[in-house]
Parts: sequence; structure tokens; C-alpha cells
Amino acid sequence: MENVQQLLGGNAHVGFVQADALAPELALVAPLYDDVVHVLVRRESEIARLADLRNRRVALGRPGSGMRVSALEVLRAAGLTAGDIQQSEARFEELLLDTTLEGAIAVTRGDHPQLRELLNDGRFRLLGLGAEEIEELALGPFHPRTLKADSYPAAALPSGPLQTVSTTAFLSCSRDAPDALVHALLDAFYAPGGVAEREGLLPIAAAERNRMLPWHPAARRRLLPGGP
Repeated sequence: MENVQQLLGGNAHVGFVQADALAPELALVAPLYDDVVHVLVRRESEIARLADLRNRRVALGRPGSGMRVSALEVLRAAGLTAGDIQQSEARFEELLLDTTLEGAIAVTRGDHPQLRELLNDGRFRLLGLGAEEIEELALGPFHPRTLKADSYPAAALPSGPLQTVSTTAFLSCSRDAPDALVHALLDAFYAPGGVAEREGLLPIAAAERNRMLPWHPAARRRLLPGGP
């Protein structure tokens, strides 16, 4: 959320913003990467589904962070409010040291070093989301996502794949940013050998699944031609 505040305050022209944290005054320019919802619990815990987090001490991230905003959305999909759990302002990686934490919701890339460290530690496992929870989240800026055991070899995934959701992080700007700025950014991103290719970011095609989100008009014309 710090990036959002920087953009709203006029202290930055562009910034990285998760789709579910986008303010009405901002618009999307380009898809960057997917942040996947990882629900982590202690391996010996009896927690089997999201609803079992009720009255548990769960790390949701720092106040005002995009990760916390996403984590609270995930809890709401399970019928839980912020008051139903013992919220912690801890970051998910603090599970390693704080034994009073019973779980965490980490909304981040699957290759995040601290996430990998947790899963390689052996004391934690990943929890999947239920079909109704995924359906509810998919009504907003989340997309169904499948986690496969070979991508998380140390996570003690069940024999079949684990179902969760992801939300996309975008390059964003003010709604009234000049078209010339947006075109210059898109040129830098999508030219052969450009930023998207060098950094392994999402391709232009990833814009399509987010068509209904609030794109900057210049970006919409370029990335999503032929429709609203």
C-alpha cells in the first residue's frame, strides 16, 4: 500500500500495485507478475481448511501492506472477519522464530526466498482453498491457481495438486497520466529484449484475463484492442 500512497500523493509517476489494492484514482499500465496465495500452517497442526483459522494467531502482514489487504480478502471468502482470528501484524517469515504463530497467509511469488526457506524448514505445510472460497475470490481480482508438488517439493503437498488463487501485480499510474508516458513505458517493457523479457515478467497476453479492471485508456487501446 505504500506504493499506492506514493502515487496518490504525487511522489511517484508509476509504481507496482496489486490488483486488489488499487485505488480508484489509479489505472493499470502493464501486468508484472502473479502473487500467489499461500496459506501456511504448522505441520503438526490440526488445521485442515481456512475456516479452522478461527481464533488462531495468524500472521497477515504489516498494517497498510498489500499482502495484508489480500490476506483479509482471503479470510472473508471463508466467512471469517478480522475479528474472528487473533490477528498478528507479523510478516509470514516470522513463523520461523515466533512459535506462538499458528499460521500465515503469504501472498507472494512462488519463488520468494523466505517462502522457500519456510517450506524447506520441514515444520510447515501449505493449505489449499475450497471450491466455494475460490469461486468467491474469483468474483474479484483473483484467479484460480493450481500448486503442483514438483513446484513445491518440500511443502508436503497432498498426492494431488493443491488449489488456491493468485492476484496480479501491475505497473500503475494516475488515471490522468499523459498518454505519452504510458506509451513510453509500454515501449520499454515490450520491445524485443525489453524489461518484460529480461526480468521474466508476464507477457502482454496476461492483460486479457484482467480486461475488466481499470486500465489507463492508452494501455487499454494498446494491450486490449477490440472491446471494452
